[in-house]
Amino acid sequence: MDKSLVGYVLRVKQFADDSISIVFVTADDEELELHYVSDPSKKGELGKDMAQMLTRTLDSDIWAEITFDNFGTATSVELEVVSEEDFEGEE
Repeated sequence: MDKSLVGYVLRVKQFADDSISIVFVTADDEELELHYVSDPSKKGELGKDMAQMLTRTLDSDIWAEITFDNFGTATSVELEVVSEEDFEGEE
């Protein structure tokens, strides 16, 4: 069964070998570290295109829904612009 997370990108780190580390904050304020790993012998949760797409949302009002397969690998990323009005009355 697929699992999905909704949230935003808080921090991005790119390494000399082109690997990317992304700190993703879920709607429940949980921080998760997701990775694209350029070394094919190591496993990352994100493919290169998905990691680059998420990286471009840093410091924006764009939230992402990331869907993962049973093995914990992202299978899709959906982006949405979120405004402050979307959060009014939630507290």
